[in-house]
Amino acid sequence: MLATLDRTDELMMLCGLDVPTLKNVRLSLQTLELLSFPTQRISFVLNRANSKVGMSKKEVEGALGVKIAHEIPSDRAVPLAVNRGNPAVLADSGADFSQAVKKIAKSLVVQPEKPKKARRGLLPSLAKA
Repeated sequence: MLATLDRTDELMMLCGLDVPTLKNVRLSLQTLELLSFPTQRISFVLNRANSKVGMSKKEVEGALGVKIAHEIPSDRAVPLAVNRGNPAVLADSGADFSQAVKKIAKSLVVQPEKPKKARRGLLPSLAKA
């Protein structure tokens, strides 16, 4: 586990809108701090973010002392896909859940830099400057 953490570029912690989950996330954060894992490499994902269960995103952020980076909504497409044995993102690509997962995936992909165009009239070796 320590070797895996050592090679981790981005750690996404999934949290929910319930006290037991928040307690476990807090314990995980304390453990990561003891291991000197860089906090700037941790992002937080709120699962079932649109559920009306008496707790809000702001309360979760306050309890953990962090900012929620991503939200995954509760969506009927998930249990339907699970019961059919299909990944929800493939089974219903237009579902709110699928869109949220795609958005998270896009945030993790580093876009390559576009090559700069050389300025006209300069020698190629001067255009790089």
